[in-house]
Amino acid sequence: MQTTQNITLKRLLAQAAEREVSDLHLIVGNKPVMRIDDELVTLDGEDVITQDFVSSIIDDVLSEEQKNELAKNKEIIFVYDFIDQTRFRVDITFQRGLYSLVFHYIPSIIKKLPDLGFPKEIEELTKKKHGLILFGGQHRSGISTTLAGFVETINQREARHILMLAKPIEYSLISYQSIIEEQEIGKDIPDWLSALDIDEQDIDVIIIDRIDSADVLKKALDLARNGVLVCVGARASSIQNMIESLVLLSSAEDRERIAGLLGEVFEGAVVQALVPKLGGGKILALEVAFNSPSIKRIIAEQKFDQISNIIQTSRAEAMILLDRYLAELVKNGQVDIDIARKYALYPDSFDNV
Repeated sequence: MQTTQNITLKRLLAQAAEREVSDLHLIVGNKPVMRIDDELVTLDGEDVITQDFVSSIIDDVLSEEQKNELAKNKEIIFVYDFIDQTRFRVDITFQRGLYSLVFHYIPSIIKKLPDLGFPKEIEELTKKKHGLILFGGQHRSGISTTLAGFVETINQREARHILMLAKPIEYSLISYQSIIEEQEIGKDIPDWLSALDIDEQDIDVIIIDRIDSADVLKKALDLARNGVLVCVGARASSIQNMIESLVLLSSAEDRERIAGLLGEVFEGAVVQALVPKLGGGKILALEVAFNSPSIKRIIAEQKFDQISNIIQTSRAEAMILLDRYLAELVKNGQVDIDIARKYALYPDSFDNV
C-alpha cells in the first residue's frame, strides 16, 4: 500500500476504535461512513473512496490464499489485527462490480455476562453441565460478543475445558481457570462437522457460532445429550423463529426425531438486540426462555407457534418476550418509543405504552 493510503486507513481505523463505532464502511464513490449508535454518519472531511484506494487495502491486508478465496467467491470475511491489540472483522464484498469493505470493531476487553447487561438468570446457564443453550439476534446484535462473554464468565469462575468454533475467530481469549481452545473453521480445521468430532476428547463446553446443516445440528444435539454443554449462535428475530429454523434444517422425515431430541436437551434460549439509548450509547434488549416442561414439550411436538405464548405467560420463571422487554425500557425512560418500535416484532403493540 502507498504511504498516504496506509496513513489514511490507519487514521480511520484508529478513529473507529477510539469512538468504539460498530462499523466503518469504505465504498468506492462514497466518502467513508461510520455507524455510530445505529446511525450512519458520513465523514465529510474525508476524500471520496477510489477503486485504487480499495485495491491497495485489499493487497495490503489479505494473504495470497485469502486473495484467491476472494477472487473465487467474490466475498471474504476475516479478522484484521490492527495496533495495540485492536481487532476488526472485515467483510469484503462486491457492489456494482466493485469491492466494498466493512471494518467491524471488536472490543479488546472481553466482559462477563453481567457486565454486558445480562440478568443473573442467564448467568446461571453458564453453570449447566450439559444440554443446549441458544443465543440469537439480528445483524449487529452482538452475538459473538455474548458468546465470548459466556466463555469468560465460566473462565473466571471455574476450571472447565472449553472449545470455541467460529468462522472467523473474532475474540482471542486467555485461559484463566479454564482451558480454552479456539478453532477457526476452514483454517484450523476443514469444516464444522470435523470440528465437532470430539468424542475422544475431554471437552466440557463447546461454543458453535452457527449451525447451517442438518448433520451439524444432529452432532451438536448428540453432544448435548451425552454430557457436553453446547452453546450455539444463530441469526434470528425471535426464540420461536430460532428453534423452528434449526428443526427445519432436517428433512421432513427426520424432523420429529430432531425436534424430540432438541426438546430433551434444551436448557435455555436468548434473542438479543442492541438498542440506541436516550442520551447516547446502546442498551441490551432481550427475549428469554428457559427449560420449563411446557417449553420442552412443545419443542418436541413441533408446536412452535405456541412458544411465544408460553414465554408471555411465564414471567414468574424469568421468561420475557422481546417486545415486552422493549416496552419496559421505554417506560423506564431508557429508550425512545419510536426507536423501540424499530426493534419490535409487533410495532403496533407500543401504541399503548
